[in-house]
Amino acid sequence: MKEKPLAINSFLEGEHVRGYYVEAVDKPGVLWSILDVFRKHEVNVLSINFSPTSKSERVGLLFIVADLKGAEGLEEKILKELRDTQDVLNVELEKPQYFGILADHLHFPLVDGNGRRCLLTSEKEYEYTLKLIRERLGSPGLALLYHEGRAIGSGYAKLFAELGIENLKDLITLFLIYIRGYGILKGELVECSFDQSARKGKIIVRAYRLWECEAAKKAGINEPSSHKTRGVLAGLIEDYVKARVHVREVKCIAKGDPYCEFLAEIG
Repeated sequence: MKEKPLAINSFLEGEHVRGYYVEAVDKPGVLWSILDVFRKHEVNVLSINFSPTSKSERVGLLFIVADLKGAEGLEEKILKELRDTQDVLNVELEKPQYFGILADHLHFPLVDGNGRRCLLTSEKEYEYTLKLIRERLGSPGLALLYHEGRAIGSGYAKLFAELGIENLKDLITLFLIYIRGYGILKGELVECSFDQSARKGKIIVRAYRLWECEAAKKAGINEPSSHKTRGVLAGLIEDYVKARVHVREVKCIAKGDPYCEFLAEIG
């Protein structure tokens, strides 16, 4: 199956879109019953945001965005039918707000599957930030990005240690799966060797579509640009092996390579 981008539909634009907040019991068949209301009226559902449910509460909140173009008169009828649906506890209708933008205001804050808060940023924001850091702070600013990444990587190592990770290869593999889920990059562990007794080793990680370097390339920067991700890898490995790690970005899409590649040397 071919990859496709995941749209984070915190807001959509269009005078014909309508949002329905639906609070319902979390059990099999309820979602089907809710969506069947839209199906019966031949109304296309554009997106659905879900809230996580706790084992004790078992009540979830959905934000369903529907395209009512040509069926604007149905919005109240759909509202009523949703409220009459079995196991639905409450429904509210949300219309486009300022400038025709429909935003999801009740799903806040954003969290991951373990309830940890997440923040969304766009590559445009990072592009502006990177240009400003280079222009105003120069090399010290880029070093700050690296050390910020190192602190983040150390935090990842502690998080994964709680899961019972027993070797360096598993640590990096899990890390690459984890950050792909956050849309940071698509990673591949090319090489991983580590002598536990000598505290020496070599790791090569290949990264595709790394957001940091894509943003740098769009900003007109044509040199290795993944200062933060390089720091994350260093902090992740250092915290786990308890030895000094030197990480270099030996290939980078910002300078024309087909992918970014990191060489980490331990000891």
